[in-house]
Amino acid sequence: MTLPTATPNTPARPWTFTLMTLTALGGAAIVWMILSSAIARREDGRRHDAVRAELLRLDQAQSEWYSHTGRYALALGTTSAGDTLGFTPSPGVQLRFESQSAESWNAVVGDSLLTTSPATCGIFRGPPEASPHRLIVRPGTVACW
Repeated sequence: MTLPTATPNTPARPWTFTLMTLTALGGAAIVWMILSSAIARREDGRRHDAVRAELLRLDQAQSEWYSHTGRYALALGTTSAGDTLGFTPSPGVQLRFESQSAESWNAVVGDSLLTTSPATCGIFRGPPEASPHRLIVRPGTVACW
């Protein structure tokens, strides 16, 4: 039994180069998707951390206000005056502050540029009824939903 031998002048199939090119383009597209996903995930992680930090910064400012006056500020503004705490949120962060009394407040922060959940976080001080969301069960702790 003899095995077939290749002839030196066998022409390449015309679709071989096209198939190799499409395979390379497909591989490059997969690598691009993985890299862009990792970059977006890292950016969202940074934004989530910034939202939490914003709430902790507000909590610290309210705690300082409480230590000086014996009650929490009833409103937020650009400058401190009367019952208004001077607090300006970071750019890109939407802050909703709500004061129930001089002894309780809550705040909810969101970022419109977040592409993954959770997109909203909150904090409160005072009785449990002051909590802006059922996930926040302890005063002074940040929870996201």
